[in-house]
Amino acid sequence: MGNVREFRLGIVRGMKVMQQTADRSLRELQRETEQTRAGLTHTVDQLKASVTDTASEIRQRISPEHIKAEVSNYVRSKGESMLEDITAAARRNPMQAVAVGASLAYPLLRFARSIPLPVLMVGRGYSSPAPRADNPSHKKPRIWRPTCRTKSAGAARTSRRKSE
Repeated sequence: MGNVREFRLGIVRGMKVMQQTADRSLRELQRETEQTRAGLTHTVDQLKASVTDTASEIRQRISPEHIKAEVSNYVRSKGESMLEDITAAARRNPMQAVAVGASLAYPLLRFARSIPLPVLMVGRGYSSPAPRADNPSHKKPRIWRPTCRTKSAGAARTSRRKSE
């Protein structure tokens, strides 16, 4: 029976040791859980900030003002580089530049001559010449003006038509 008593005592002592170990490991698990939770909260906050920054940057990049500015800068830079290339080529070969200019100017001159003079004058902002009193075929343009007529004026006109 001594063995049984010692065995029971050993079990009781072992349970106390296990309970202390379980309490300690439970506290460790709780502490680790809190640390992990705090780390996850920090990570989620960082991700939120990153996503917010990215979203605002995307909104700014796709705004019409930004796109317009980018396209304007691109066209301006390409135009400047093309002008520089053409200028450099003209400086290297001046006779070739004169020939290219003349070959471009001739069709433009023929096109400009084919446009009637009054159309060119209107395009430049000149209006047609003022009407002359001695030219009966040239009529003064009629200008529409809204009029305010009353019933009495309309009735008077109607009565005049009936009497005629």
